[in-house]
Amino acid sequence: MNNETNRDLARILAFAATYLEERGRARFTFGGKAGGPLCPAAAIALALGFNPRRIGRGWFFSIPNEVHRSVGTLILRTGLLNNLPVPENPYGRRKLRPARMSPYRAVKELARWSDDKTLDTLIVGAMRRRASELSTSVGTPANGIGITVLLPR
Repeated sequence: MNNETNRDLARILAFAATYLEERGRARFTFGGKAGGPLCPAAAIALALGFNPRRIGRGWFFSIPNEVHRSVGTLILRTGLLNNLPVPENPYGRRKLRPARMSPYRAVKELARWSDDKTLDTLIVGAMRRRASELSTSVGTPANGIGITVLLPR
């Protein structure tokens, strides 16, 4: 996750969204096997070329590793969480997200979207919307230098 352009980031998000639509989203689990249902973070890991099981297995989230760092960096650079509310908890509202997060925390926040089946369209829609915005912008987010211009469709 160093020199990706906006278009590269858009392709990764679009792949993850398509995967979630076609294969389904894992419920109440992290990670998963390629070819089967995955949580949103694991789908992004697969799009980046990593084994989705390195995110975690079942209820257990893996200790921070290279996969978390790459997926979390992508989540933060694309601003994927910015337009997603904090999911509701059946036992009350969850804590709000911190303003500044580590890549590992960003992966955990996105993985929380595995709890509720009704959130499928929300997360896939957010990924597609962000991918569309990134694919029509110009600039290089990797080093923070560049101009982001939204082009008309």
